[in-house]
Amino acid sequence: MNTIFVTGDWVADWNLARPANLPEGYFDGSQQTQLYCRAGGAWYVAHLIERVACRDLTAATLTVKALRPQAEFAPGMENNGRPKADLAHAYSVWWKHQRLNSGKEDDQVWRIARFAGCQKSKWKPLPAAGTIQRASLLVVDDLGLGFSDQPEAVAHVTSHAIEKTPILVKHGLRPDGSGLLPQLLQEKLSERLHVVASANALRRRHAALSSVLSWDQVLEDIEREFKSGPSSRDLARCASVVVHFGLAGAAVFYHGDLHRFIFLPDEMERAWEDERPGNHFGTGSVLTACLARHLIAPEEYPIFFAVTQALAAQRRAHHGGAGTGVELDIDLPYGPRESAADPAKNPAAACIAPPQENDKPDAKHLADIKDFRAAWNPNKIIVWPEPSAEGLRRSRLLSNVTGTSPEALRAKAVEVVIQGPKQALASAPKATYGKYLTVDRDEIESINEIRRLILEYKANPKDKRPLSFAVFGAPGSGKSFAVKQLAETLFGKVKEPLEFNLTQIKAPLDLHRAFHQVRDASIRLEIPLVFWDEFDTAGLQWLADFLAPMQDAEFFDGSHKHPFGKCIFVFAGGTSDRFEKFKEWQDHGRESSRVKTQDDAWHPTFCAVKGPDFISRLRGFINVKGPNPTQPSVSRTKQSAPESDPAFVLRRALVLRADLERLFPDLIHPESKRAAIAPNVLHAFLSAERYEHGARSIGALVAMSALAGAKAFTVSALPSEELRELHVSGDFSDHLNAPVWTEELLLALAQAGWLGWKHQKPFSVDVVETTAHRDLVGEWNQLDPRAKMDNTDPVPRRLLELNQLGCAFVPHSGDSDCPPLDAAEKDALIEKLIDPEHRIWLSRRLVEGWEHAA
Repeated sequence: MNTIFVTGDWVADWNLARPANLPEGYFDGSQQTQLYCRAGGAWYVAHLIERVACRDLTAATLTVKALRPQAEFAPGMENNGRPKADLAHAYSVWWKHQRLNSGKEDDQVWRIARFAGCQKSKWKPLPAAGTIQRASLLVVDDLGLGFSDQPEAVAHVTSHAIEKTPILVKHGLRPDGSGLLPQLLQEKLSERLHVVASANALRRRHAALSSVLSWDQVLEDIEREFKSGPSSRDLARCASVVVHFGLAGAAVFYHGDLHRFIFLPDEMERAWEDERPGNHFGTGSVLTACLARHLIAPEEYPIFFAVTQALAAQRRAHHGGAGTGVELDIDLPYGPRESAADPAKNPAAACIAPPQENDKPDAKHLADIKDFRAAWNPNKIIVWPEPSAEGLRRSRLLSNVTGTSPEALRAKAVEVVIQGPKQALASAPKATYGKYLTVDRDEIESINEIRRLILEYKANPKDKRPLSFAVFGAPGSGKSFAVKQLAETLFGKVKEPLEFNLTQIKAPLDLHRAFHQVRDASIRLEIPLVFWDEFDTAGLQWLADFLAPMQDAEFFDGSHKHPFGKCIFVFAGGTSDRFEKFKEWQDHGRESSRVKTQDDAWHPTFCAVKGPDFISRLRGFINVKGPNPTQPSVSRTKQSAPESDPAFVLRRALVLRADLERLFPDLIHPESKRAAIAPNVLHAFLSAERYEHGARSIGALVAMSALAGAKAFTVSALPSEELRELHVSGDFSDHLNAPVWTEELLLALAQAGWLGWKHQKPFSVDVVETTAHRDLVGEWNQLDPRAKMDNTDPVPRRLLELNQLGCAFVPHSGDSDCPPLDAAEKDALIEKLIDPEHRIWLSRRLVEGWEHAA
C-alpha cells in the first residue's frame, strides 16, 4: 500500500475569461465576461497524482492525501472586501486565440493571454501531531506564495516525511536564494530530495542556459550548470532533479550527474508554442505528478516514460486549450475535480495515465511520446569510441545516432538517400524550415539564431533600423535557399523577397533606385525581406553606401533624405565562403599607407572600404557549408577538410535525396518512400572529392541524367564523362567503376541474415502465433515490405564494416583459388563484427529511451 502526502502553497486560481471585443459599458450586455475560481497549487498537484497519473492504481494500492482538506478551499472575501488571507491567490486573464498561427482564423481556443499576478498566503503549516502513518512519498508544491516563508514550513515537511521518506519538491528555488530547497538542504536531507524545476527558473538565478541555438548547446550548458554554475551548490546535491525546457525537452540528473537528456529532435524550446499563441498552465504540476508515479514504482514507470508522458500531455493541453465554446471550460484538460479524468473527453489526461483495459483505442495515444529521444552520460555508459573528428566531438547528439567512424557516417548517408531523411534521421537533432533541412550543428545554430533575431525584430515596434545579417557559403551551397525557406516559414508564402545583385549596380543612381523600391515595399508590406547578392564583390565598393541605411534607416538621394520602414537586409556573399574569410579581406591591388601588424584586427585596405563599420552594423551571420567538406575556421589539429568535417557526407546525401524527389519523383516508391538508385551510382555521388558548384552541381548531374520514365537511377542514365566534369571532380568516374555491392548481393545478404536470426530463435511453429510472428515461421517471400526493409537496410553498413576489416564480397566460382577461412580466422572476424553491431543495437535502444535492467 503506497501513501502519498501532498502539501505546499494552497492556491485559489482566479480565471477571468474576457470576450474578444470588450463591452463599452454596463448597458452593453451582448458580451459576457466570465470569472471562475478553482483550487490550485498543492490541491491541483494532488488531483493530478490521484486522478490522472495514478488513475490505473486502485484505492487498495494507493492513497493520495492533501495535508490540507479541500473542504477548506473557500475563496471568498474577508469582511473588508479583500481575498481571504489563509489562501494564496493567483490571477489569469483568458481570451480566445487562433489555434495555430498558420491555421484558420475561425479555429480558436481559450488560452491564457496574461498572468495578472498573485497574492501570498498567511496560512501557517503545522507539524504533524502524534503518530502518523509513514508516507511512501511527500510532495511539496513550493510556488513562493507564502508556504516556505513561514518558520514552521521545514518542521511541517520533516514531521510528515519520517523514516527516510522521499521528498519531491516542485520549484523550491528563488532568484534571491530563498525558498524551501535551501532550508531542506540545511537539514541534511539531500539524499531524499527530488526536485522539479524549469529551465527559466534556473535562468532567473543567472544560469547560462541557451534556448534557441541547438540541443547540443543546451546539453553542454546544463551539464556545465550542474558542475560549476549556481546549481552546483544546491540542485547537484539532490538525489534527482528534472529540469524541463518548455514542452520540448528535459534533463534528468542523479546526484549531480546527467542521467538522461530528453528532447524532440525536430524542435527547440518554445518553437512549438510560438506557433500556438497564448499560454498554458501547470507544466510543472503535471511533471511532478508523473514523477510521483515514477518514484513509487520506478520499474513499472521508468523516468523516460514519466517525463515524456508529462510533456506530451501538456502539448495536447496547450493545443486544445480550455475548449472552443462560448464559455471557458475550466475543467479541461485534466478533468473535473469531482471525477476521474475521462480519456475520451480529455486526450491530455489519457496521454499521461497508463492505458486501462476499458480505454478507447484513440485514448491510448502515444504518437507524441514516440517522437522524444534521449541522450545519456558517456562517462557512465560507453557506446561509441571518442570521435577523432573535431566536427563530431561537437555534435554529440548526432554521433549518438550515426556512430563516430567515417564508415558509420557513410552508412547513414546511404540510408538518407535510400530511405529519406524522415526515417533515416528521425532521431537526429535537426533544423527544418520549409524544404530546408540540416543536421549540421553549426548550420542549425546559425539559422536558429537568425530565426530568433527575426521574431524579436517583428515583435519590437520600437526597433526601426533594418535587421541586417549576412549569409556566406561556397557558390551553389544553398545560401539564399536556406534564408528564403526560413522567411517563408515565418512570414508565409505571400511575402516575395526583393533581390538585387550588386554586381549589376554600376552607379550610385542604380543603388538609390533599389533603395527606393525597398522604401516603397516597407510602406506597403509589413516587413519586406531584401537580398543584396554578391555584396562582397567589386572591391567592396558599395559597403560605405549601406552604412546610413543600416544604422539610421534612411538614405540620401542627392540632397534629399528618405527614411525606411522596418525591413530585413540579407547580404549574401559571392566570393567569401564563410564570415571568417570575409573579415580577412584585403585588396591586393590597392596600395595602403601602412602594412597590417600583428596587433591590427583588420587589414588597412579593409578599413579603407569601411569593412569594420559594415560588420559593426550586422546583427548576425550564417555560414552555409554545402555538400563539400569544409575546413573549420579555428582548428586545433592539422586535419584535412574531410577529416575535420566528416558529416559532409550527410549534407551531400540530403541534397541528392531532395533533388531526386524534386526532379524525378517516380524514382521514389509511393509507399515505402525508398529511392531506386543503383549502389555504384550512389557510391559515386557520396564519395566524389568535390562538386565544382556545390549543391547546384548535384542538381545539375541529376537533371542531366536520362531518368524520364526510368524505373531506377543506373550508370547508363548518367551524362557522359565530359559533361560530368563540368560539375564534379574526375574521381567520380573511378568510384563508378570501383567494386561495389549490387542489388542482388544486398538481397542475398539480407535473406541470409534473416535466416540466421530465425534459426537462432528457440520457437517452433506450434507455440508461435503465425499472425503476430510471421517472420519466425514463414518464408522470405511471405514477409511484408516493412519486415524486408528492416532486414535489408543494415546490409550496406555491415558491408562497409567488412571493407574496413579488409574483407570484400566477390562472385564465387568453382575454380576460385581463395582459401576458406579457418575456424580461428572466422571467429576473429565475427568478434570484430559483433562489437559495432552491438554498439548500434545499444545506441538505438538508449536513444529511444530504454534503460538498463536493474
